[in-house]
Amino acid sequence: GVFAGVNSTSLQMRYEGSAATTSLDFTTEWAEDKTFHGYRDSATKALSLAVTFADSTSFQNALAACQPFLAADSLLFSSSDPSKASVDAGTGVATLRDNSHLPVTLTVVSKCDTSLTDADVIHCNL
Repeated sequence: GVFAGVNSTSLQMRYEGSAATTSLDFTTEWAEDKTFHGYRDSATKALSLAVTFADSTSFQNALAACQPFLAADSLLFSSSDPSKASVDAGTGVATLRDNSHLPVTLTVVSKCDTSLTDADVIHCNL
């Protein structure tokens, strides 16, 4: 690839051993009633995610600290109803799409160990 106008060679890295990540926890600050409100298709919320690794290293806001590597390569984000609130799989940014009388569940799953997951239930209100 190219960095700062200079060609560089690719470096392959591989982790061997026990699971690298031991916990995932949404730490996003929603309104007290878990309402996601704003204007259709323009209200966004950068999801916050605390990640703890097997060696006890932790990031309280891993998406900000490790972006874009962590989100794009290690995590899978989803929404139970993307027509109401969608989540960008590469960045973890949620976008309000429409009102919903039902709760919407935002989920994150580790691509390396699908048993590592967390979810946040929100209410969409334009």
